[in-house]
Amino acid sequence: MRFQVGPGVAVLAVIGAFGCSSDNLSGSGPGGVPAGGSGGASSSGASGTSGRGGSTTSGSSSGGGNVGGGGGDAGSGGNGGSGQGGGAAGMPAGGAGGGSAAGGGGTSGGGTSGDGGVDPHPLLAVLPKFTAPDVPVRGPTEAPPNPRNFTGTVPMRPGNGIGQHPMLYVGENYNRILMTNEGKVIWTYDTQGGFELDDIWLLSNGNVLYSHMTYIEEITPTKQVVWHYDPPAGSEIHTCQPIGLDKVVIGMNQAPAPKIMIINTTTKAIELEHVMPDGADPGVHGQLRRMRLTANGTYLVAWLGKGKVIEYDKDFKTIWTFATPRPWSVARLHNGNTLIQDETESTCKEVNPQGTVVWSLKKSEISVPGAQLNGNNQTCERLATGNTVMFNHSPNPGNLQAFEVTQGKQVVWALEDYKNLGDATSAQFLDEPGSPEVPGGTEH
Repeated sequence: MRFQVGPGVAVLAVIGAFGCSSDNLSGSGPGGVPAGGSGGASSSGASGTSGRGGSTTSGSSSGGGNVGGGGGDAGSGGNGGSGQGGGAAGMPAGGAGGGSAAGGGGTSGGGTSGDGGVDPHPLLAVLPKFTAPDVPVRGPTEAPPNPRNFTGTVPMRPGNGIGQHPMLYVGENYNRILMTNEGKVIWTYDTQGGFELDDIWLLSNGNVLYSHMTYIEEITPTKQVVWHYDPPAGSEIHTCQPIGLDKVVIGMNQAPAPKIMIINTTTKAIELEHVMPDGADPGVHGQLRRMRLTANGTYLVAWLGKGKVIEYDKDFKTIWTFATPRPWSVARLHNGNTLIQDETESTCKEVNPQGTVVWSLKKSEISVPGAQLNGNNQTCERLATGNTVMFNHSPNPGNLQAFEVTQGKQVVWALEDYKNLGDATSAQFLDEPGSPEVPGGTEH
């Protein structure tokens, strides 16, 4: 195995389950949080309510807002000061508090009394890093560009095409990571050749973490490699997940049995290495697919070849199982249920802790006039709206790449854009709430 570590790797506190402590300073955050809003105007002589400083979150010490807006002066009210110390990626100051006869702060501007607050969509704050003047066309270790052979037009489908959601998008048959925003591809990165791009994460510091099957890597928006890991020959990595900004958990397929590893990307130390307890499986490629560390510190694993999802506690004892022919992706939802995509059945299933399927979506239930749905379905995502997106993995134009449905299975978005995108295996939607480095913080 081989490690590479570049300069400037950020450090974030890791969840308590692994015994690491935070090194944050008060008022710091991953790119800043909104400053306090202005105090409300007063007509009765009472002072306006002061805005609070921005809340702290775990993150690098590059600064969240740390000074709240001041209350209005007695008799006239006044504008409070904006928060100070916001990082380069900090969010805008909170809005002014609403005026009242007593000078109290209003409820606008991110909270009561003009409060600052934690930005619920932290990934949107780092998107400007990917269009900054210092972003090169090609990175120093970036592969040659992938050829594009599509010469047709993008058909009209339900929804807003690639403008429906900002996203980080990958597919198994096209070695290019793509980032979209406001209906355009704003950033690309061409990975090394060979298969497969299966798992992708944008972190709150702007770095991109991805698995390539033959290696795993973290890069900056300026396409500098900050961390790279080559597994032993014959092994495969199909899944990864950040734990803070300085650790990564991976599932590694290998003979005779796969294993879970936690790697410190700063020190290169392997902090956990555990061979999976469910017996040897010599078919390396068909062992594990997606794995997620949950908010409770458990490991949720999709055993592709064994036909079951297994949840392990921190000591790798089985605490929950669900049988399904060929589980590819798995995620623990905030409601406690588990979202599973079965590749053989082309079905997304929401399963409760008792093992009952409480909602499902079959590819065969989807009908979009003029569109085809050939290909495999490997991953699905639950959005904060309650809608579900299923990805359709086909390299052939004419097939949908993804579709979003309501709980009632009404199609609100159908993606078919082979002019800008390749085949679809997975995407991370950047307008979803939560911190990606906190296990369970998002539903990705």
